Amino acid sequence: MKRKTILTLSILFILICLFLLTLFLLYPSLFQKDSDSGKGTQPDSVVQYTVLEGEITHSFECSGKVASDMAETKLREIVIQNANQNNFDMCREKGEKVAKGEPLYRFQNKEHQLDFNGQVVDVQFRDGSVSIFLLNYDDLMIKAQADAKFYDYISYHSNATVSFNGVEYEATVVGIGYEIQDGMFQIELKSAAMLLPGTEVKVSVQTKTKKDGMYLPTEAVLSQGEAYYVKLLMEDGSTKDTTVILGSYFSVEENGNTFSYVEIKSGVTAGDTVVTEKSEEINPGERIKEQYLNE
Repeated sequence: MKRKTILTLSILFILICLFLLTLFLLYPSLFQKDSDSGKGTQPDSVVQYTVLEGEITHSFECSGKVASDMAETKLREIVIQNANQNNFDMCREKGEKVAKGEPLYRFQNKEHQLDFNGQVVDVQFRDGSVSIFLLNYDDLMIKAQADAKFYDYISYHSNATVSFNGVEYEATVVGIGYEIQDGMFQIELKSAAMLLPGTEVKVSVQTKTKKDGMYLPTEAVLSQGEAYYVKLLMEDGSTKDTTVILGSYFSVEENGNTFSYVEIKSGVTAGDTVVTEKSEEINPGERIKEQYLNE
């Protein structure tokens, strides 16, 4: 009886070994031990990014304020002779903005358009005439103080943007100061934005464009102390921590969504693949801007 039991157990052991050997031959991945070395198939939580190449526009930022191009802000007065409440009617109420080419008033059944961008401040009926007082936005400009290190990079008609309350407006540099004071110089910009005098805005001025710059989404770049690096995907499926030098930070709007990118000056090649876990992100903040400012 004892011999029969030993024989039965031996047969079962042999069958189990044969079963495990068959599994190993058919499904070897079941017997592979996971490693923290970054080799092998990337887990589902890892995202792959390709190092992109294209045109990158460099810019710098500063603070500005809307001001008049005259010593003081003056209202524009439009006088309509022989007008009265019977033959005259305003197309805009007090306080309303009027874009150039839009109707301002109706006189003797005929509409009259405004030939500048303005805002109705007051309407006064007098004997035999009507006076319309308007703020002329075309007389206004944005004045900003820029760091002297950018003086050689800026020129007349440089493209720019001004932003107020999260809204961006296109602008153009129309004036550049000829004097440096406390390491700053003044720039003047024109914009179609109809902002009141004294409004403080953020200004971003384009300085140069790199035709074949490399860049990555900001979430693909990781940081450690003062250094930045990416996890470069190797041919064998492993990853290699690779130090990169960053350039300017920029964003692109596509279909109503905003995507943030950062220029990669060195460390990788266009077309390389980098990976990162979904939860890992970089906050470019001031560090990226400072690196460009000090180049």
